[in-house]
Formats: sequence, C-alpha cells, structure tokens
Amino acid sequence: MIVHVKTCIYCKKDYTRAYGRGQNSWEKSRFCSHKCFNRYRSKHVEEFPSLFKIGHKGYVTGGLKNRGRKQSEEDIKKRVQSMRNNPHWRQSMKELGARRRGPNHPGWKGGASLKHWAMRHVEEYKNWRASVYKKDGWHCKLCDSNKNIVAHHIKSFTDYPELRYNIDNGVTLCRSCHLSLHQTTRK
Repeated sequence: MIVHVKTCIYCKKDYTRAYGRGQNSWEKSRFCSHKCFNRYRSKHVEEFPSLFKIGHKGYVTGGLKNRGRKQSEEDIKKRVQSMRNNPHWRQSMKELGARRRGPNHPGWKGGASLKHWAMRHVEEYKNWRASVYKKDGWHCKLCDSNKNIVAHHIKSFTDYPELRYNIDNGVTLCRSCHLSLHQTTRK
C-alpha cells in the first residue's frame, strides 16, 4: 500500500491523504485542515477569489472588516434606519410578506390557527377557564404552585368538542407541570 504524504504550507506539518478523498482533490490540496486553510487565506487574500473585487468598498485586505467584532448600538441603529429609508428594501419586504401570507405560507394548515384562536377567545371559554381555576383553588393540582397557572382539558379540546366547556373536564396546572404532562402523553 502506498502512503501519500504532503506538507501543509501553513503549519509545515506532514499530513496523509484522508480516507475517501479523491485523487483529484488530493493532488490539489495544500493544507492539512480547514483550520490551516482559513488561517492562510485570511493572511493571503489576494491568492483567493473574493466576494468583492479590489476597489469595491466592501473589499478589505485580511477579510471582511467587521468579522468577529461586536457592533455598537449606534451602528446597528444606523444600519436599520438606512434600510427603513430605502424604498426598494421596504417594497421588497412588503412583497415578500404578501407572497408568504395565508395559503402561500409553507406552514399553512387551512386556517386552523384562526379557528383555534377564535374558539379560545369566546366568552364561554373564558368563563370555563375561570370556573376551573376557582374549582381547584387557583393552585396547580400536581405541585400546588399558584404561579403561571393554566386550565388543562383532561379530554382533548380537539377530540371531544362536546366536553370543551365542561368544568369537570378541566384541571388547573402550572405551566411546567402542563408542559411535562403533554410531553409524556405524546410518547
């Protein structure tokens, strides 16, 4: 078996051909790793094709000028304000919003969320929720907490529409107990 060995032009260490690496890519390789390649490229920008041509205001020797730097609040505000004042940007955002609204959105489920929202914001639902809280003394039935409480349907809201507003089909839970209850019932 022939072992191919090359020397990395950045770190000067010897390296061998990686398993599965084709002959063509091996012949072109000059670096032992991506890390060495990126470090070399940041110091020798002229050797590598760039997103920006020399003379372009975004072209900076040694990589992009803001890479790795935290932007100040003032710079962020300036950038956002310049986008808001740009009529082309505003128009493209409006068009994008219109294209991805309603049935054109990838997460569209036939208007189910609108129906769901409407059912949970009627007066009957609000009265049911308050009655469940009152029945359970405004405390979680599992951990006895009185913070972040929610009214949980014992029999599913979707599967049993006739029991949606039945007080006996509700129990008060805190959000963490409610979440853990749903995680165990999904499995």
